[in-house]
Amino acid sequence: MTRAYPKIACTCLQLAVLLAILLYNPMAYASNPSVSVASTSTTGNYSVSWSLGSYSFQNAYLEERKDSNSWVSTGSALSGSSRSFSGKTSGTYTYRIRGTICYYGNCSGTVYSPTDAITVTIAPPSTPGAISTPSS
Repeated sequence: MTRAYPKIACTCLQLAVLLAILLYNPMAYASNPSVSVASTSTTGNYSVSWSLGSYSFQNAYLEERKDSNSWVSTGSALSGSSRSFSGKTSGTYTYRIRGTICYYGNCSGTVYSPTDAITVTIAPPSTPGAISTPSS
């Protein structure tokens, strides 16, 4: 039994074009940055973790948005792979990575990761029970 394999005809020009796309457009095969956080917290204390994917960043920052407010940076450029938060008040906190991408010494363009959010629900302090006074 003989097998017939399809013939793949590819010219040198086609190979050169494919190579140029891969070399000069690394975005075509770069994996995206990502961010991850638990879905809920009842203490206001939690950690956010991230991966920068295969992008080469000049700088990357973790950004936070509480409820429907504006995005703000949570601090200096990212290092490591997680950041801890404490003392957060009730609300929904959404996180994303923002970075400036660099390839071949050319730094331009801003990349944003998909977002992830945590809902913080802090229970109000309990009220003391009724105070009884001794009857005389």
